Amino acid sequence: MKALDKFMTPKGECVIWMATSANDATEFWALMGPWFAAKEVADALGEPLYDNEDLIWVIDIIADKAVGFGAIDMSHSDKKTVLLNYGFVQKDHRATGIYQRNLQARVKLIEQDTEAETIKALCTGDSAPTFRKLGFEERSKRGRYTWFVKEIKRK
Repeated sequence: MKALDKFMTPKGECVIWMATSANDATEFWALMGPWFAAKEVADALGEPLYDNEDLIWVIDIIADKAVGFGAIDMSHSDKKTVLLNYGFVQKDHRATGIYQRNLQARVKLIEQDTEAETIKALCTGDSAPTFRKLGFEERSKRGRYTWFVKEIKRK
């Protein structure tokens, strides 16, 4: 696991870590395992969590517990496109900046550690303002979801 960010919240210090289930299995499953079976997550995201070899997880940890997470789907990185998915923060940790910091950490990781030129994200109305603040452009809406895209300017 690799630390990406650290900051204070009203609930304590939050450390944002990058992990993959393949490389960080013991720590990853101890932190994320309960979320894969959580009805709260499936209801909020519109589907249960799934893991695969193309996902990079960015996990928000306070007091050794995962309170939020997001993933980067690298399955289309050969086309220089990545997808942000599974952005979630536990209900009692919302409105503390965790979601925005996780999203910023994922974007920075993509910009610095991949060759991706396009970041796509499908999100609900709750997270749309955060995407706009970070320079994502709205492309389309379908039901309760909105597609956002951010182009990365490479030199």
